[in-house]
Amino acid sequence: MARLPLVALLALAVLQWIPPAWAEAQTWGGGTIRIRRDGVVEPPDAPVERVGNVYYLTRDVRLERGNGVIVEADNVVLDGNGHKLRGSKEREYKGVVIENRRNVEVRNLVVENFYYGIFSSASASIKLLNNTLTGCVEAIHIANSSGSVVSGNRVSGSVTGVMVWHSGNPTVSGNFVYGGLWGIYLSHSPGGVLASNTVVNSTWGVILYFSPRSTVTGNSFTGCGLYLQESLGNTVSGNTVNGRPLVYLENASGLEVREAGQVVLVRSSNVSVTQIEISRTSVGILMWRTNGSAVKACNLTSNNWGVLLYASSGNEISGNNFIGNEVGVYLYESRGNTIHGNNLIGNGLALWLACSSANSVTRNCFVINREQARAGCGDNAWDRGPSLGGNYWSDGADDDADGDGVVDVPYSVGWGNVDRYPLALCPNRLPVGAPQPQCELKLLREGSEVAEVEVGVHFEILVETESALPVKAVRFLSDNAQDGVPGGTWGSWYWWRVSGGRWDALRKTARWVFNTTGLKEVWAEVKDIGGRSARCSAGLHVTEPPRIEGAEGDGRSNLLAAVFLAGVVLLALLVKLRRRR
Repeated sequence: MARLPLVALLALAVLQWIPPAWAEAQTWGGGTIRIRRDGVVEPPDAPVERVGNVYYLTRDVRLERGNGVIVEADNVVLDGNGHKLRGSKEREYKGVVIENRRNVEVRNLVVENFYYGIFSSASASIKLLNNTLTGCVEAIHIANSSGSVVSGNRVSGSVTGVMVWHSGNPTVSGNFVYGGLWGIYLSHSPGGVLASNTVVNSTWGVILYFSPRSTVTGNSFTGCGLYLQESLGNTVSGNTVNGRPLVYLENASGLEVREAGQVVLVRSSNVSVTQIEISRTSVGILMWRTNGSAVKACNLTSNNWGVLLYASSGNEISGNNFIGNEVGVYLYESRGNTIHGNNLIGNGLALWLACSSANSVTRNCFVINREQARAGCGDNAWDRGPSLGGNYWSDGADDDADGDGVVDVPYSVGWGNVDRYPLALCPNRLPVGAPQPQCELKLLREGSEVAEVEVGVHFEILVETESALPVKAVRFLSDNAQDGVPGGTWGSWYWWRVSGGRWDALRKTARWVFNTTGLKEVWAEVKDIGGRSARCSAGLHVTEPPRIEGAEGDGRSNLLAAVFLAGVVLLALLVKLRRRR
């Protein structure tokens, strides 16, 4: 008898290593399960146990095709009892289907790999509680279903977490949504309550689209935020974005915002957003039908959109840094705004003017963005004439022959939008790496460094650089005074990585020659893609070619020999003429 506990322990150990085939046998795969209107479950062998109006799943269900569970009865509860319902995303199969029903509850169910995890349509008083959904295209889809409650669910690995479509007064609370394109999406669903949800790393977080009079309270956003369109009369409070407050102002005026994880301005005016840092959210600063406001001296980094102006006019966006956003600044149907003195660095698309006109875009630095700017269906001003210039474009031309700081080649943005006077250098201080690039010159002759060359003999100028940003261009000059000051006229810019003229981009050398003697100074100027430049120089002594010793005496001897030879020839001619006579 004393050995029985040991035997039991051994049995438990063996059970932990039962072959997968046994475990698979515990998963039911007999097709779609239906809860009929009369309460009968089909097929008869389906792993469902009924207790009153509650239907408990007793085993995991795996389907290669078709829908999972179709609820055809009202006033029932489907309790997953922690079991899995796994299917296929093909042909828009659904895990749980509720159509034209009332007072149906689905709880404690794990739904995996369906196109729609739980699908409700044309129903009322539907409750989806404490379910886990993963690997679906749309985890929870509610359409034309009033008074629905979605609470305590966990969603991951799905394109859309919770979609509520044309459904009035929904409640979405206490859910955890991770990843995906849309976290919680209310479309044409007024009067919704979104409370105490946690949304993490979803591209668009929570979206209110044509869903007015919504209440958004106590939600936590990480790596995303709130976006809305045509949704007014909302109550938004107590939400955080990356641990900082989500500032929502509707019909506000004369306020200043200095601390926020995200800023949403709706039908507001004369609001100033200054000196704040916003990163890793859906839209850093959203201005929806907001006029006469300003965004100044802010840092917006790694957002989906840095600043979005939607149907907004007379606003100023100045002195900001937009770094690493998918879109830096986006204007949609917005007129008369000023975008001035900003740095737009390393964004996917730095500036997008969509159907926006009469905006002024000047003195901005567009640096190594995947796409610098895009404009469509609207005319905007990109410069202030030849004296003040336009913007700096890191991928633009460098020709500034007259040295007035304005590039001689216009920069085309598209749709007739042209910066006629691009700037040769970025006029703003860039928040990148070391403050300036550095350069050093070495003068080479046949591969060896020299400090002296002869008149008319070519040599090479080797340019060595250090720069936080890649070097973009280089140019040269030389003068006749070793005084540390470049004199004369600079030559044209050469692309740093493209050979041309006297410039060898592979060896980083320029071919040079002097035609006069004396002490000379050679200069180079390099410019990085941020428009920052550095100059460096090297001195050189140019001499006459050396004279060969005795060369002057030999010359006189040769002259005398030539005169003597000519005399001999003349004498021979005279003798020949006399004999003929």
